[in-house]
Amino acid sequence: MTDCLAMSQVGFYRYQGEIGPILLAYLEQVRTNGMRAYVKCPDGDRVQSLERELWKQHGTRFIGIGANSGALDADQPVLISTTDEPDNDPDCFIAIGSTPVDPGVLDPFSRVAIFFSTLIESESVHARTLWKALDSPNRIMRYYSQTGGSWTLEHTHNC
Repeated sequence: MTDCLAMSQVGFYRYQGEIGPILLAYLEQVRTNGMRAYVKCPDGDRVQSLERELWKQHGTRFIGIGANSGALDADQPVLISTTDEPDNDPDCFIAIGSTPVDPGVLDPFSRVAIFFSTLIESESVHARTLWKALDSPNRIMRYYSQTGGSWTLEHTHNC
């Protein structure tokens, strides 16, 4: 029998609207659970724009967000970058949009989240390709969709 509690979890999150508030809410949960996160973006421009957007959104809540710059990366609770080599010892790996994800890189993470927009067809196509590439008997695969501001679990696979 498979021990589902010991398996890594991969969540695919199909969202509507802007990624900033959605990602911030997810990161707040990650940090509340005492976890560190690594957010991988498709390019440097998206890293910078996402960092600005998250800092604008956070209001009075502080979760510690930083863009990959080298010197202080290891100290960041949430690090945003474009590489497959996170320097902040994260528990959670998050990919945004059409970001390339190497399945082998994900093995050390207890939680993986893939966020993709319903409004951008290329992101949906990329998410379907990633689902197939990441599907493994050692991973719990979950698919969520956003409706009316809340998340609905649409499908669970491997546990």
